[in-house]
Amino acid sequence: MAQMNSTVEQTIDCIVNHAASKKRCDQSLSVAITGIDGSGKSFLSEVLFSRLSEAGLSCAILKLDLWHQPSYIRFAKNNPGENYYLNAYKFNDFFSLLVEPLKKSRAIDIKVELFDAYSDYQYTKSFLFENIDVILLDGIFLLKKEFRKHHDYSIWIECSFSTAWARALSRNQEKTSEDQIKYLYNFIYFPAQRIHLYRDTPLKFADQIIYNKWPNE
Repeated sequence: MAQMNSTVEQTIDCIVNHAASKKRCDQSLSVAITGIDGSGKSFLSEVLFSRLSEAGLSCAILKLDLWHQPSYIRFAKNNPGENYYLNAYKFNDFFSLLVEPLKKSRAIDIKVELFDAYSDYQYTKSFLFENIDVILLDGIFLLKKEFRKHHDYSIWIECSFSTAWARALSRNQEKTSEDQIKYLYNFIYFPAQRIHLYRDTPLKFADQIIYNKWPNE
């Protein structure tokens, strides 16, 4: 059963304990940090990275956002919310090429072809990690039914769509007009995430649930 309204301190204690068990098996602990867009996934990932490093654990943050499909795939016009839910990311490559090999050996050295999310420019990115104790996975949809098997531990950041929308508008990471942001979130991103909430019931399967009111917000 998920621990509701967990604090960052409680989360760190849980991860440290789980990581010790995995390290005895010479494997990395995989921690999914997920929630809707704008919920604070990247912020929490950085906080956990810093605090776990202080606790003597070697960590890696793996961002699903780097593994976007090209725009013609993820932004298909037919049923855009459903399509984004199914096809926004190269999920299989993310897990099979990066996450699982790193979990099993605590190290990885690969080069992969990725697409820039805003320009569709294809580029080569290297992933080089050694002696990793904790893998922090940062991304949406990580608690889809078919992906739960890849996580040793999972954290859902609970956030209302209204709060997430205010943050999305403020940060404008798409670097586009307000009208375009409204379209993306109201017709693609949030509909896709509502599908995720309905079909996959991620809160039910998360090990911990943290609410999104961080001290510096």
